Amino acid sequence: PTLVVSLKGRRVIDMCCGSGDAQTLAVTDDGSVWSWGDGDYGKLGRGGSDGCKTPKMIDRLQGQDIVRVCCGAQFSLALTKAGQVWTWGKGDYFRLGHGSDAHVRKPQIVEGLRGKKIIHVAVGALHCLAVADTGQVFAWGDNDHGQQGNGTTTVNRRPSLVQGLEGVKVTRVACGSSHSVAWTTTDSTVPSRHEPVLFTMSRDPLGASALGVEPETDNMGASSTSQLPSKPHRPSLARIVLSLETNVAKQQALGHILSALQIIYARDAQVNALAVPESYAVKDNSQEQAEGLEETKP
Repeated sequence: PTLVVSLKGRRVIDMCCGSGDAQTLAVTDDGSVWSWGDGDYGKLGRGGSDGCKTPKMIDRLQGQDIVRVCCGAQFSLALTKAGQVWTWGKGDYFRLGHGSDAHVRKPQIVEGLRGKKIIHVAVGALHCLAVADTGQVFAWGDNDHGQQGNGTTTVNRRPSLVQGLEGVKVTRVACGSSHSVAWTTTDSTVPSRHEPVLFTMSRDPLGASALGVEPETDNMGASSTSQLPSKPHRPSLARIVLSLETNVAKQQALGHILSALQIIYARDAQVNALAVPESYAVKDNSQEQAEGLEETKP
């Protein structure tokens, strides 16, 4: 492995490599796209077919805030943060999704996906998949092995909705050379208002039970330390976290859980510090008895 000096000092958030006479693409944290390698059919996105040995920025994508790039066979694809898809390179088999088989030497937006927010993309050798935020999947390009998922081997010239995925929400896709895979989100019932965590004591102010303080009783004479009723169909905490749609939301939820655990552990530490060890209590009682005997002596 050798350091790519041209990208030194820049934070790369995504990259991909083609195969054979191929290109390499990289995305930096400012949303810029860099390309290098073989330039046939304009797959480097700079308007010509010349290759280059060091990364160069693709000017056409400046300001588009790119978050993901993919390399297919002699073509390239980029996804913006706003959910737009751009393609460029070799155009036969309609792999670019522009409705024609012409080669495109600079990035061009895929008009067939305009108005849809795409959240994930993948490319095979000659076909592409895109997932919308609604969970729908769109496909275009070569279809000789049915990789478009439309039940035929007819080529899709523009992005077309993949049939057979109705009723499920797809979140990610992947492509082999001539096959496709989709991941779905399990539709688990998550309460809109999460219930509090159940404790063994229904009321235990500041750890009073651990300090030997008698629990209060209500007007009916029942102890407030009675066990709370269980909820047999209540979803687990892990299921609730995993059901969140974005990684950011999951990270935030985990942060809240860790904070709650820290509070619980800190509370236990305070309770243990306030609790009087039994050995000390026995020692104090024996000392009091000895002092009492000394006082009773004439």
